[in-house]
Amino acid sequence: MEPMRFRALAMFARASSYVSVCCLVAALLLSGCSADADREDSAPTLATSSPQKPVVALWQGRLTIDAQDVALPGTVAAWEAALGAPSRTEALASSATEPAVNVYIWDDRGIVAVERPDLAQVTKVSLLWEAAKSSSASDGENARLSPTSTFPGSLSIDGVYIGPETTPAKLNAALDGPRFLQLKTFPHSWNMPYAAWTVTAITDVKGQRLLEISIGD
Repeated sequence: MEPMRFRALAMFARASSYVSVCCLVAALLLSGCSADADREDSAPTLATSSPQKPVVALWQGRLTIDAQDVALPGTVAAWEAALGAPSRTEALASSATEPAVNVYIWDDRGIVAVERPDLAQVTKVSLLWEAAKSSSASDGENARLSPTSTFPGSLSIDGVYIGPETTPAKLNAALDGPRFLQLKTFPHSWNMPYAAWTVTAITDVKGQRLLEISIGD
């Protein structure tokens, strides 16, 4: 019990008249309100709104979406449980160097997941901060496989929050552990080993803006 309140209650016991008790009650209430107001003034102000969903986090080797663990590789059903049903699905045939894959696209969430049908597993997921353009045939293919909206949510790696202005160089300065290494053959791509995955950051031509983060193989 706070000393101030204890002294006030002791005074109640010694009061001899109804009027004195009422005065003491009023004084106690006013004192309590003043102390509460002082505490409120000194307390830190907390955010009144939650981060924009989906909240994607890599933390100590785990991947979570809105605080729900999601396995990667993992089944499509697990990703649908975390993100809802995808807006659309595109099937890509195998090539001389690549296996056949199914591409699941969440247009309103700016997220793309790639599934290997032969493994029945989603092996890679990408979050995009810039929609693909379609000025050429190859760009048109990229646009077909890209969400129509950019990623609206929150992304963090071991507590370091990432957005379009967070370049790999800035991330390397903030992260306490693995670092993004620039690829010589693709200078706008940066790879970082994390747990069982590779996290790839793709920037614009000048390396000043983050366009995409991919997690997986």
